[in-house]
This record gives sequence, C-alpha cells and structure tokens, in this order.
Amino acid sequence: ALGERIAAQGDEVLFLGGERGLETRLVPAAGFRLISLDARPFQGRSRAERAAVWLRLPRAVVAARRALRDFHAQIVVSVGGYAAVAPALAAASLRLPLALVNTDAVPGLANRMTGRFAARIFVGFEAAAPVFGAAGSAGRVRVTGVPLRRALLEAFAGAPSRRLPEPP
Repeated sequence: ALGERIAAQGDEVLFLGGERGLETRLVPAAGFRLISLDARPFQGRSRAERAAVWLRLPRAVVAARRALRDFHAQIVVSVGGYAAVAPALAAASLRLPLALVNTDAVPGLANRMTGRFAARIFVGFEAAAPVFGAAGSAGRVRVTGVPLRRALLEAFAGAPSRRLPEPP
C-alpha cells in the first residue's frame, strides 16, 4: 500500500526484505524491485538459531547500507518484522530519516528495537502509541490507521453495508 502511494506520486520505491518471506513473491508481483537480505526470525527459535541471527545481522546491515547508498535513498520506511531490522539500522548509520509504520496493536520486537531510531512513528492503533513513548515524543508518534492496498480498498468498496450486531 505504501509503495503504491509513493510510486503514484512519482517517486522511486525499493524494497529490502528477507530471502524467505512473503515479500519474495508479493513485492515483485506488485511490480516493485526487491533486494533480499540474509535476515532470519529471532523469536520462537532455539538458542543456537538466535545466536546465528545476531551473527548474520552485521552482514545484513552492510548489504542494506550498500543498497540504500546505490539507490540514493532519501528516506527509509520500515514496516517491521525481522527483515526490517537491518535496513532500519542501516538507515540510522547513514543518517537517513527513518519512518516506522506499526500496524499491530501490540508492537513486535523489531519495531520496539528500531523505534528509537525513527524520526516519525505511524501506528495503526492508539494502544500501540505508548510503547514508543508517545507522551513525551513531541509529535513523533502519530495514530494514522493501517494502510491498505488499492485492490483491497476497491474490494471493500463493492461489499454490502456492514450490519452491526444487536446487543445481547
């Protein structure tokens, strides 16, 4: 959804993601360029697998830095997930503005880790804002709702009106 809106304004869009995630199929199918990074999930893994994630992270950050420099990126928008950690850290190390989009009511580990580097954080649910220090953040955290792809909006537009349930 974000890539569609940015591209519609005439700006170029580059996606950085994992080698194994849904993005490997969905991003190219949507007509966008994807650079895959060696990113692996952390949570719910064995101790050895978690250690391997930390050992691979510096290489993924270097690859993300290279991709961002070659692309001449002016801003990085992170939507979270384990594959977003390296690009967010690369953006911070290159002093590129980082915007974080958190679509979950309870922010995940990747967003909680990288949120400290974000110039602006957009949350889908008000309940997520305090996790990022909204009280003292001077407008850094904004509740915006969850971005939806144009195809989803069009599908919802043709749906019948939603009926509210009767109270018990």
